[in-house]
Formats: sequence, structure tokens, C-alpha cells
Amino acid sequence: MNVKTNIFPVLNYSSFYQTKVVPPVSLDKLMDFDLERVVVMFILLRNAVNKKAPTDVTHPVIQALILRLGTNKSTRAISFLTNKAHPFVLTHGVVISKIVTDLFKIIKLNDPKESMNSAKLEQAIFDVLMIYNEYHYEGTLEPKPDDHQVVWGLLLMQDISGVNEVDYTRTAIPKHLIFDKFLKTKLEDRYKIFERILQEKTGVTIPLEILVILLNVYLSATQAKNGLISIDRDDRTYQILIDAGLVIDVKSIDPDKFDVGMLVSHPFFRNSEGDMYLIDFSDFALITDKIWSYFLYTIPEIRVLFPGVTSPNGYFSYLGKEYVEKYLLRTLFLQLHKTGNRVLFTEDKNLPDIAIILNEKDVFLFEIKASALHYNVMAQKSVADFQEFLDLNFSRDKKGVKQLVRNIEYIGTDIDNLYELRCPQKKLTIYPVIIYTDPHLDKNAVNDYINVSAKPLLDAHRLSFKEIKPVTMISADFFVENISLLRKDRSLLKRMIDAYYKQFKKRMEKYAAFRSTENYMNAMISFDRFVAGQEGLYRTDKLKILNELTELFNLRETGDE
Repeated sequence: MNVKTNIFPVLNYSSFYQTKVVPPVSLDKLMDFDLERVVVMFILLRNAVNKKAPTDVTHPVIQALILRLGTNKSTRAISFLTNKAHPFVLTHGVVISKIVTDLFKIIKLNDPKESMNSAKLEQAIFDVLMIYNEYHYEGTLEPKPDDHQVVWGLLLMQDISGVNEVDYTRTAIPKHLIFDKFLKTKLEDRYKIFERILQEKTGVTIPLEILVILLNVYLSATQAKNGLISIDRDDRTYQILIDAGLVIDVKSIDPDKFDVGMLVSHPFFRNSEGDMYLIDFSDFALITDKIWSYFLYTIPEIRVLFPGVTSPNGYFSYLGKEYVEKYLLRTLFLQLHKTGNRVLFTEDKNLPDIAIILNEKDVFLFEIKASALHYNVMAQKSVADFQEFLDLNFSRDKKGVKQLVRNIEYIGTDIDNLYELRCPQKKLTIYPVIIYTDPHLDKNAVNDYINVSAKPLLDAHRLSFKEIKPVTMISADFFVENISLLRKDRSLLKRMIDAYYKQFKKRMEKYAAFRSTENYMNAMISFDRFVAGQEGLYRTDKLKILNELTELFNLRETGDE
């Protein structure tokens, strides 16, 4: 399958104006305009950029900006952006997020003197974009040896990650129904208390109403032609979003504490006149998966419903163990248990969280990691911090890779009794797998980086088995989205892992023959991106996904109550 990650140069100040003298990062050019309305214009621009392919400049908002620059600048910009051989990109959402963040920091200084109809506005917006592009991508295109860090740097700079690749509408409904069912199961009689508190704090009639609201907003945003979604103040949704902590309010902004993370966790903006707008819809999957559950923790009356949970880290560790591992994935993996495909669970720390014995010859060992990357890493685009996150949670100390190695070492001493295998140990193939929940780990080169530390540790045990495959990083969403296919074909996962490493070898051979960063990056594709589209994976109809998961988790009971 031909899957590529394309990286395009971003137009900047020095390239556009053909100068080596670049002004410092500043919003001075915008200070004479109504900053609240300027924020709305950047929201329009960001949503236009996110909706189109990187080199597509046909969106009306992008065209309007360029055409208002005046004949000479407009012609020059179009020549850069539509060059067939070497097209430039106007900007990326990550740059606009930085600009909007900085605008919010000074928005209380708002003292408009210029008309918003002045042609100076588009000129100022364009120049600010070019300057921010210049410093954000500074040094990105300088020649560097191809390695994991270069790949992550390019992806972080252009905001390419699993977050903005998620098809929110495909799994949002079933995943929230499943989480709600989990809460009912764990809280039991306390669930009614939970419902009452949530209603008092947010005004929702049932917890799932938040999901319905966000889904409706998301669908409106993806279908809107002008890229700007507003919430009518007479709509009950307006107050619910405020009470749910999802709205940035001009009056309550603290300039000293405001950062990009506020944009991620507060996707709506209410101006001083009370008008509310959707800032960005690309992070909705993150909002629903992470921020909603964190919002529940911030309510003291709800927090006490979870005994033993005393900190945010403890809360997310609790959800990782009790919800992701024991409830979500365990229920899904139980569906794979059948003749010739034994699924085993254990609390023994010497054994993996889950094991699958396929045809008594292939042993899949699964470790589940619900570690979440702090938003500051993405906001600062720090390669070093991203690498540190991988080291701490997956390849260093006792976590991730070393857990799997200990599992392999332990089962190697007595695998016949531990898993009741009749096949000689020397004829067994081991498939070590880490299941992760953070979508940022879908980045190119993460899987290979993990295996740099894993390989020497696995080498020490290879003689005990027929073969030990490399460690494979797989998203938990792979099992959520593709459970119907996995149930039907017990060998599907094995074929996909084998195919993944076969293509990796071929792509690295291509890179060796023609060494380019593009070839290196494409060789480093993640497992989930590689399998998407193969044998129907990640292509199941969303209604079928909903029906399948409704049956598996008995969700009709949740919806009826």
C-alpha cells in the first residue's frame, strides 16, 4: 500500500519579500484593529487551512485574504502557492494557534482605531503570518542527517499527528456510550448522584448530552462553507458549553497563564458582546477522550465518588487501568477468544496484560499503556520532550519494552505450564505488542525508535524461540474500530504485523538506494497508518461500528435509562 507523509515548504517573510532582515515576532501591526474581531478572522483562516489540502488555496477565506493584498503582492503570493513544481504552503494551523494565543494575551488592551474594512487589515494579517512562519519553521529545511528526531521535528512543526487524523464521527458516539456504561458499572448506586451533580453543574439532562452537543457542532463545522461556527445565545447549548468549562471568556482571561493548551481545552470563544464562536474543531477527539474525563475530575463532588483517587495523575492512572485495560480492551479481546485463538488475561506482573495464542504456535503478548503526552510538548513543538516522553513511558526503566522483555524471559522458563502449550518452545513465534491510547504516538518513526532500545534486549532471548518479532506499537482505536474484522479473521492481526515489517524492510532498502528525507520518513510509517485501507481495516461503516459495539457492551441498556 502506497502511504506517504508529504511535507511542503511554508512561505515565510524572507522568501516572500526576498530579504534577510526579518522583523521580530510582534502583533504591533494588528494593535490598531479590534482584536476580538481579528481573533475571529484568524479562526476563519485556521479552519480554512485545516479543511483543505496543504497546497490547496481555493478556499474562499484564503482567496479573500490574498486578493486584498493589492495586485503586486497578490500576484506574488499566488505564484508561490500555486507553483506546480515546488508549491509553498500559506501556513499551518499550529502557527495560527500561536498567533491566536498571543492575541488572547493582549486582548484586554483592545483599543481599535482602524476600520475592519480597511485594506491595511489583510496586509497586517499576511505580514504577521509570514513573520510567525519564519520563526516557527526556522532551520527546518537546513540539511540534517536523517534520523528519528528529524522526522519528529518536521511532523511537530507542521502539526501532523494522529489527533487531527481521527475521524471523530466514526467512533465518538460508541466510545462515549462505553465510557458512560463503565461509569454506571463502577459507580453502581452512586451513578445517580453523579448524574445529579453533573446536571447541577452544567445543565445537561443526561451525561451523554455533552457528546450530542459536541457532535452536532463538529458536523456543522465540517459541513460549513465559510468556516465560522457561532452558537446562538438563546440556544441552551450556549450556557451548557460555558458551564462545562469549554469556553474562553474575554473577561476571565489571565494573560500570564494563557497558553496553547487553553485553546485545546477550550474550543469555544465568547467575546465581550457575548457572541460565541468555535475556535477549532480539529482537536475534538482529544477533547472528548481526555478533556471531558478531566473536567469530571475537576468537580469535587464527583471526584469523591472515586475512592482512593487524590490527584490528576492518580485519576488518569485509575482510568487507564480500570477503564482502558480492564473494561474497554478486555471486553473487546474477549470477543477474539475462539477455537485456535486463545485469549488470556492475568494480574500476574510477570506476565503481559493480555496474551493471545494463535494456532498454538504464535504467541502475542500485549502491554497496555495509557500514558498521555502533556499538551505543552505539542504546543512548544519540543522534539527533546517528545523523545523524553517515549523514553520514560515506553523504552526506559521498567515500562513498556522492558515489561515485555521481562514477560518473554519469564514465560521462556516455563511456557508450557503457564500457557498450557503443547508445541515445543523452539517452534514458537513471539509477537510483542504495546497498545497505546495517546494519538500523538501515531507519528512516523515512533515504532522504529522503540525498537532501537528493544532489539538488544530481545536478542538475548531469541535462541529460546523460533522467532521474536520486533515490538509493534498499535493504537487502542485499532481494536475499537476493527473489532468486527478481527472477530471474523483470527489471523488478520498476524498478517498485518508481518506485512508491516516486510514493507519496512523494502522501504529501508529504497532509502538505502536513494537517500532522501522523504524516503526515510515514508519508511518510518506507523502500523496504524500502514494498515488503514488494507483488508477493510479502518474502513468499516460508522453505523456498523456503532451496532457492533452496542452489542458487545450491551449499550442499549445505557441508552434506555
